[in-house]
Amino acid sequence: MSDSPTDRVRAAYRRIAEADRPEVWITLCDEHDLLVAAKEIEDRLAGGEQLPLAGLLVAVKDNIDVAGLPTTAACPSYAYTPGDSATAVRRLTDAGALVLGKTNLDQFATGLVGTRSPYGAVRHAHLPERISGGSSSGSAVAVALGIADLALGTDTAGSGRVPAALHGLVGLKPTLGLVPNTGVVPAARPYDCVTVFAATLTLAQRGIAAMTGADPLDPRSRTWPDSVRLAAGARPRVAVPDAAGLAPLSAAASAAFHAAAERLEVGGAVVEAIDVRPFLTAATLLYEGALVAERYAAVGEFLEGRAGRDSRADDGIDPTVAGIILAAKQLPAYRLAADLELLDRHRVAAAAALAGFDALLLPTTTGHPTLAEVRAEPVAVNSRMGVYTNFVNLLDMAAVAVPAGTADGGPFGVSVITRAFDDQIGIDIAALLTGEQADVPLPPTGIDLAVFGAHLRGHPLNGELTALGARFAGTVATAPQYRMFALPTEPPKPGVLRVAAGGAALPGERWTLSPAALGRFLAGLPAPMSLGVIELDDGGTVLGFHCNSVAAEAGVDITHHGGWPAYLASVR
Repeated sequence: MSDSPTDRVRAAYRRIAEADRPEVWITLCDEHDLLVAAKEIEDRLAGGEQLPLAGLLVAVKDNIDVAGLPTTAACPSYAYTPGDSATAVRRLTDAGALVLGKTNLDQFATGLVGTRSPYGAVRHAHLPERISGGSSSGSAVAVALGIADLALGTDTAGSGRVPAALHGLVGLKPTLGLVPNTGVVPAARPYDCVTVFAATLTLAQRGIAAMTGADPLDPRSRTWPDSVRLAAGARPRVAVPDAAGLAPLSAAASAAFHAAAERLEVGGAVVEAIDVRPFLTAATLLYEGALVAERYAAVGEFLEGRAGRDSRADDGIDPTVAGIILAAKQLPAYRLAADLELLDRHRVAAAAALAGFDALLLPTTTGHPTLAEVRAEPVAVNSRMGVYTNFVNLLDMAAVAVPAGTADGGPFGVSVITRAFDDQIGIDIAALLTGEQADVPLPPTGIDLAVFGAHLRGHPLNGELTALGARFAGTVATAPQYRMFALPTEPPKPGVLRVAAGGAALPGERWTLSPAALGRFLAGLPAPMSLGVIELDDGGTVLGFHCNSVAAEAGVDITHHGGWPAYLASVR
């Protein structure tokens, strides 16, 4: 990022004026105040602070608290001004990001169209006769117009993914609970998730990485498991819908989807069609079943109190939103219990359908309607938008929405959907479509392991690492105090031994594993191999393979070959 934070703030406000899209914003920060904040970021950087998001400009969906700015959830009569920012926002600003303002949304985050707001329907950034997608409409458009670097949305039914698809953006929806919901107005509390929009996958991942982490104030907050997989590997298996599963698409959209699947294959993925009915059937429970009672639990009492007045016109309450939420009060508790049991059964069926696969690739949404089409059929059009998205949070899955070309005169997008906590797997697979490479995996922690022989890439035991979700982290070389021995094992392996004199710098690879993966790897390590600290030529250390002097004496000293691959080449 070459521009200073101050320069970036000035450029953003110029772009806001040029774009002239007031419906994007509900509250916009004062430019002078933000310039003062930008100067503070510059001073902190000059003082030596490490701020990974320094100067990045963030738009925040207006159902997420920002200290000192009103939170409206797109309902003026609901507004309150929080004293504290939501945990997700605070973590971004602590990392150096600057909040531009609060963005428009489908009221109470109820909708996938972006038109259900008294602050105005949010038009598509570049096709103004079409919808922007919702409910995180303003956030997506702020990024698509080149105003914000990152934008926060929320996602219950697909609100962090549908607007991304319609604008050719990346929408990153993490596993539920990894980003805390503290300070977020609930829509359906068990299934709500804070999401990120960005122009690139790498930038979206940086935003999510900054926000993840447990929060004791959020009872649904979660932490990464010790067994988390850190990479998809070179040959991930990706499921795609069979012909019936793509029936809601136009011919052009279907062709764009197949082209995306083919790009995955070119990138090394194994792609296979499956029956996606278990997923799509589960999706119907969110609005057509009793789970919609969560909507009433969130804001139903507020809406009911306003509905008792002579007129709701001054309250700015959207009639479609109010109708959906208030109707949920009539649902008996036994129906909710029955649908929760049914959801469990769908979860089992979906898991069986995805068995043996790393991810599921789906179209993100079914089409791109016009504003006029939504006015004519507000509920039916909205329902169609969520065919491929509604199930993801219900089934506790993660998703990455990425651009995948064009169809029907506008952007087309696909989503890579993974099991809970396989977020990085989805990002790696999505990167095959965007052409990017993640710089820091999720989670950005793990234990590094140096390998020098049969576990190198392209060698017979490398699969033991990739099966554990290990992530290749680059090449290494030992300090020049080590010698390498070809050991009499099957398959052949080298042993590395530290010596007092006569050593050499030996090449190897660094791999990162989760703690549980490393434990399983170590538990299966056969004699005479062991793990210990290896000194590197850059002065650092890393855990790596050792052998003892007794094992070395039984082998052949191959140090002079300059590494295991060179030795194997010499004996072929």
